[in-house]
Amino acid sequence: MSLDQDLAAAPDVPAVFLAPHRRHGELHADILAAAVSADTAGQQSLVDPYAYQTQPTILRRLAADLAAAVPTGCDRLITEAPVGLALTAAVSLHTGLPFAAIHRPGTDTPLLHGEIHRAENLAVIHPGAPDCEAARHVAVAATAHGARVVSAHTVLADGAPNGDSTNASADSTDTGPSAQALFAEHATA
Repeated sequence: MSLDQDLAAAPDVPAVFLAPHRRHGELHADILAAAVSADTAGQQSLVDPYAYQTQPTILRRLAADLAAAVPTGCDRLITEAPVGLALTAAVSLHTGLPFAAIHRPGTDTPLLHGEIHRAENLAVIHPGAPDCEAARHVAVAATAHGARVVSAHTVLADGAPNGDSTNASADSTDTGPSAQALFAEHATA
């Protein structure tokens, strides 16, 4: 095969040229470039999870990274509506797994969009900004339907050191696994 044929067949052309840690770093930089805005006091940078989900190139790369983290044997993806719909749909398309969404997790009246079956193994997918607490609320609501949460994945997470592009975890109590974040949340004082 020629180089042109190899590049045409490659599902992720940058993967041909960049090491995984470099691709990961560039994805993080792209998320921040697309979605960072100053708060009303102008003192802290905030990441808008909707903004980076409107960029197809970012969404495609996030879906690939998150899909690789979903464990084998997972039956369905679950997310918070509306903030996680675009991201989870992209991961669903990448993995072939169906997904459901929970609107208002953490309240007395969460609404389920889609379906969850008893004894299903679920993976929570969440944009993770501004916090991972929402991912835990989604897990609690999903287990109330008789499903088992086997993994939880966020894009960004609170409390991890700024600039860290490794997995950070948020402690979980009895709601299943801790949320594994692709990136630490960007916050500057």
